[in-house]
Amino acid sequence: MTRAGLFLAMVLLSLTASCIGDESLVNSLDRAVFSRSGKFLFSSYAPITLKEIHLGLEELRGKKVLIEGKVVEAGKHHTFFVMEDDSARMLVVLTRFPNILPDLGTRQGKNVRVLGIVGNGKKGLPVVMASAIRTSPEPEPGKS
Repeated sequence: MTRAGLFLAMVLLSLTASCIGDESLVNSLDRAVFSRSGKFLFSSYAPITLKEIHLGLEELRGKKVLIEGKVVEAGKHHTFFVMEDDSARMLVVLTRFPNILPDLGTRQGKNVRVLGIVGNGKKGLPVVMASAIRTSPEPEPGKS
């Protein structure tokens, strides 16, 4: 390898190493992998119930959470949907979501996993501002 090639390789390696420490790059990669596979590369989030968000809003406000539930209602302008689990209902806001969900209406009645940040909505009710969404796979017939 020539001296110029070695220098270029070291510069690229140092740039790559410095980008990995960048939180936004890590978050972007986690969101992308979660949207496609439902897993995370760098982070780990345990799913919490919607009731836990309602009851622990003060502690959870501004924090990332992973929630799971069924889409009950989808906004016609693709800006929100309402989801529910066994414990409560929650408004999921899509205005900060990086991609438009043109198939949001087809997700109605389906189970989804949402990675997002807990915030306050109108009247102080909690909302989750989605950053990544993954539709849970449908169970195969005959399997639970």
